[in-house]
Amino acid sequence: MPNVFLSYRRSDTEHLAGRIADHLNAEPDIDKVFFDIDGIHPGENFEEKIEAALVETDICLVLIGNDWCGVRADGNAARIFDDHDFVRLEVSAALNSSTRVLPVLANHAAMPAQAELPSELIELPKINAATIEHNSFERDVDNIVDVIFERKRRSSRRDFFICHPLFSRILRSIVGVLVASLFLIITLALSNRFFGLSLASLNDKGLSWLVIIGTLILGAVLPQLRKNKTL
Repeated sequence: MPNVFLSYRRSDTEHLAGRIADHLNAEPDIDKVFFDIDGIHPGENFEEKIEAALVETDICLVLIGNDWCGVRADGNAARIFDDHDFVRLEVSAALNSSTRVLPVLANHAAMPAQAELPSELIELPKINAATIEHNSFERDVDNIVDVIFERKRRSSRRDFFICHPLFSRILRSIVGVLVASLFLIITLALSNRFFGLSLASLNDKGLSWLVIIGTLILGAVLPQLRKNKTL
C-alpha cells in the first residue's frame, strides 16, 4: 500500500490540503499520509522529519495555489527563494529522490514558470499536473487517487455520478426495481409451471398486492444498502 506525502504552503492552500488529507486517510488502500500538522510533533526537527518521511513515501503531491511561491508585498524575492523555506526544501528533496512527484494545481492556479523558481525546482513545471477545484472536489480528488494507484482515469459517466450522487441513487433504485420485477415474474412462472401456484391462486388479493409491492420495494432499497460505490 502506498504512502503519500502532501506538500503545501499554509498561507496558500491550508484548508484545501486538510480536506485532501482527510480524503486520502479514508482510502483503505493508502497506508500513510504525511501531513505536517499530524506528522510532526512539538520538539521535533521539521527538516529531519520531512527527509525521513520522504524516504518512506511513494508519491509526493505538491499542492500549488495562487500564492504557492509566497510572493512578498514589499517586492522582495518570493519565499520560495529563501534557503530555509520549507516548501522549497520539501519539493527539492522529493525531486531529487526516487519518489514520484505530482503537482496539483488548486482553484485555477497556473504552474509557475521556471524563471519564477529556484534552480533546484526547475524540473517541476515539466511534470504533467493534476487539478483540483472547490466545485468539483470529490471528482478531482478521486482522479488524484487514480494517479496514486496508476489507474486509468474514470470515464465522464462516472465523473457525472460522482458530482450528482442523487442521480446515482435514483438510477440504482430503478435498476433494482427492474431486477426485482424480473425475479418476481420468473419465480411466478416457475411456481405455476411446476407447482401450479400463482398469485391468482391466493385467496387474499391484499396478500397478492403485498407480495408484489414488497418485492418492488426491496428491489429499490437493497441497492442503497450496499457500500456506496459510484456507478
